[in-house]
Amino acid sequence: MLSGVVVRPFYYYCYVLNFLLTAPIPIIMLGILFVLAILVVNSGLVGEQ
Repeated sequence: MLSGVVVRPFYYYCYVLNFLLTAPIPIIMLGILFVLAILVVNSGLVGEQ
């Protein structure tokens, strides 16, 4: 489970960064909110464990 939590978001971050390089400003803002949401969920899961 731990490897899945660490490795999978890494690929998501690479995909998001690559996407943001060619995205307009509003989509960049949505991407930032999406990454923050992932961080909140991960911190919540770690807090439960």
